[in-house]
Amino acid sequence: MVTLTVTGPQLPVGNASVLATYSGDSNFNGSSGSVAVSVASSQPGSAVVISITPNPAHEGQFIRVMLTEVGGVGTTITDWSINGVDNFFRFATDFGSTTLPAYGILWSGITTAFPAVVPSNRVYSFSGVDANGRPWTQQYTLVLEGANSPALTLSSPPAAVFQNPAADPSCQWSHQLILQEQNTMEVQLTRMLANGVDWTNRIQPLFGTTLMAPLGNLQATVCYASSPPSTVNYEIDGVDQTGSPVIATVATGFAGPASNPGAMSVSPAVVMLTTANSPQLVTSSVALNVTGPWTVSVFASNAPANWLTVTPMSGTGSQTVTVAASGNGLASGVQYAWLVFQAANAVPQFIDVPVAFVLGASPGMSIAAVTSAASFQQSFAPGMLMSVFGNQLSDATQIASALPLPLTMSGVSATVNGVPAPLYYVSSGLLNIQIPYETGAGPAVVGVNNNGQVAAYVFTVKPSAPGIFADPASNLEPISSGKLGDTLTLFITGEGDVSPPLATGASPFFATPVNLLPAPMLPISVTVGGVTAQITFAGIPSGVAGVTQVNFVIPTGAPLGVQSVVVTVGGVASPPVNLTVEAQ
Repeated sequence: MVTLTVTGPQLPVGNASVLATYSGDSNFNGSSGSVAVSVASSQPGSAVVISITPNPAHEGQFIRVMLTEVGGVGTTITDWSINGVDNFFRFATDFGSTTLPAYGILWSGITTAFPAVVPSNRVYSFSGVDANGRPWTQQYTLVLEGANSPALTLSSPPAAVFQNPAADPSCQWSHQLILQEQNTMEVQLTRMLANGVDWTNRIQPLFGTTLMAPLGNLQATVCYASSPPSTVNYEIDGVDQTGSPVIATVATGFAGPASNPGAMSVSPAVVMLTTANSPQLVTSSVALNVTGPWTVSVFASNAPANWLTVTPMSGTGSQTVTVAASGNGLASGVQYAWLVFQAANAVPQFIDVPVAFVLGASPGMSIAAVTSAASFQQSFAPGMLMSVFGNQLSDATQIASALPLPLTMSGVSATVNGVPAPLYYVSSGLLNIQIPYETGAGPAVVGVNNNGQVAAYVFTVKPSAPGIFADPASNLEPISSGKLGDTLTLFITGEGDVSPPLATGASPFFATPVNLLPAPMLPISVTVGGVTAQITFAGIPSGVAGVTQVNFVIPTGAPLGVQSVVVTVGGVASPPVNLTVEAQ
């Protein structure tokens, strides 16, 4: 077994088996030893919860079938049928195993075959025997509806963009593009045009990702240094999970400086609304300072924003805006949205304010900080392994034992902008999770649910934020020294989008050819002592999730002794780690 040893409960790397042995403790204090998994339950046997999302599903739609053990007793799946037809012969292949550990999860992504007549119900039935010898059976009904064409919408606040001569010379004209998926379809973005000019290679730098979650939202800020055309027609194309094409368009107008623009500001910069498990209305206020007319728009992540109200939504001059959230009909968790304040004759013309609604907040549970799991810096990217530090984040200590990574361990789950975030490790003071690839650039909120008690933390995502795994002394792992001309291996996280795409929490198939392994979409480079090194391989190997392996050659022109190794992805450099360079 190959493991990566750094401070704290570690994230293993390599092409062999993973997720079994770690060094360090949950406080990152450098001590070593193995982490024991201990789960206790007073219940007499396992309790398996079945869920299928989305439900209802549309013709040809990709669905996620999930089995979660919540009783604290492991179990073995012995039967699976759909509308009474035996399907168990496919279970191990589709779900990866017939063994469901205590507080564990098995899931599979399935594209459903549809009956001739819709709507129609499809009953999924699962049976098993738990570790105490107790048999059980659970059923779940999926509603199948007719074809539902995917829909993308593209908006561009403000609709009329004025020049700001006082702004950065590279961003004299600034506006947003907000992309929304509205028909519960995952979408892979494939092309972008601006007045017919191909901007496809700008999708990831602008939006942070090329993958949209069902009902997801992505936002980008577009800048022009020199005078753009009076109107720019944007087009974004994609392919949904059934292979159907989708297109969204919007037109944005541009003009010279506004006459006598006033300043616009808002306070606070982030709105956090919290409540226990209660449908009561929770309110906060945002102070808006501006002259002239203004409006505010609401954009929600992964769900309609019917839990959120904002009053008033337009006005003239400075005013206090009330933001209210209701937990009525919502389960414990974190809802996320953002407000876009706009004023045509103001500088800036728009301001975004993230809003997080925590339903199930507990006084004892909190998130103190989030960092990259490799560099421990507060820099984040889609697909990155992230460490979440806090109090009472989990009632037990547990390590993921299989791939794809589970979405629940010891009754703990996490989301980023409403999208489930797979778990590597859970403990009272630390979680290691993977930021979903569907997470776009900009403000984001991580929500942690520990058996119904919830905490949240707002952070910022960028297209890339590479971090190199190192040992406690900041030496490169797994090999901390080498000779000029040697080929060494390092491991990073935070490279952002990869191609071909890889599902969040998943690992490449073990027989995937090397040239087909997921690789960073953004340009990647390595330097040793400031000298550019040749990269012979960069990609995600089989056996890991969220970790990229980079093989590089120590350049013959590199200085000897302890030198800094830096990985740069998409123009963003990692914090340096040490490598001792020796003569040949």
